[in-house]
Amino acid sequence: MLKASKLACFFYTLDFLILILTILVFLFTGVVPLATYMRIYKKGDIVDIKGMGTVQKGMPHKCYHGKTGRVYNVTQHAVGIVVNKQVKGKILAKRINVRIEHIKHSKSRDSFLKRVKENDQKKKEAKEKGTWVQLKRQVSA
Repeated sequence: MLKASKLACFFYTLDFLILILTILVFLFTGVVPLATYMRIYKKGDIVDIKGMGTVQKGMPHKCYHGKTGRVYNVTQHAVGIVVNKQVKGKILAKRINVRIEHIKHSKSRDSFLKRVKENDQKKKEAKEKGTWVQLKRQVSA
C-alpha cells in the first residue's frame, strides 16, 4: 500500500494531470446529441459553420471553419450555405453543402430579431401618436 505522502505526491504529478485530461476528453466525444438533429433550418437563416470531428460525412473544408453564412438550400441531411471567402484580393460568395451536424444557428440573428421587434413597437407607437420615427441605425460618433 502507498503511504499518504506518496499518494499526495501522485496527485500533483504530470502523469495524474494527463490521466485526468484524457478522461475528460473521452467524456465529451462520441455520440452526437439528438438536439443537433432537432434544429430546424430554413432559407435565409444565418448559421455558423463548425466542423464536428465525430461525423466525417458532409464536413466542410477547413477554410470554412468558424465562418458565418446564409442558408440557401435545405435537403434531408444537409443544407446549402452561401459563405464569403477571400481569394487573393477578391471576396467571393461560395456555395457549399454541409451536413447539419457541422452547423448551428448564429447568435447574430438574435440581435437582428430583437431590433426588428423594437422597430415594430416604435412604428406602432408613432402611428398612434401620428408622428414620424427614425428606424435606421445611426453611426456612433
